[in-house]
Amino acid sequence: MSHENYSRNSGQSSGFGSTCLACKRRSQNETYWRRRYGMSRSQVDQLRRAQSDRCAICGDQSPEHLDHDHGSGKIRSLLCQRCNFGLGLYRDDPELLRAAADYVEEHRDEQRLERPRPLAQRRQQVSGRVGSPPVGSRRRPPGTRRTDLCSRGRALPAAREVDG
Repeated sequence: MSHENYSRNSGQSSGFGSTCLACKRRSQNETYWRRRYGMSRSQVDQLRRAQSDRCAICGDQSPEHLDHDHGSGKIRSLLCQRCNFGLGLYRDDPELLRAAADYVEEHRDEQRLERPRPLAQRRQQVSGRVGSPPVGSRRRPPGTRRTDLCSRGRALPAAREVDG
């Protein structure tokens, strides 16, 4: 193996470590799971198999986050990023999560009751007169284009002479 495939180590005279990059990554990965969660990588893989490699909440494939109770540190299950962040943002509080679900359901029911008008009807109501630019637009109505301005918006000298 060439030296580029080895980890860097400033403590060595060569500047390279004694392990290849692939072995170092495996070792660091294993160390991370032990240090952070007290689990080996194989235990995490067993949990993944037990969940059929699906998020425990939404069922998305290949969940990447090991969910745990922040109070006790107890491991719960593997979650996708969205579900894991959602639990964290709601501070793992079941009451807040239920309130959020009730809120979404309430507004979803209201939206079902309101039938949207066809697009053509909505356009007529918004646009007003045909051919006029939308309110607040800097567009000019058709047929009112100024020809006495240069590309920077300055009046052309010839136009001033004719007017004067």
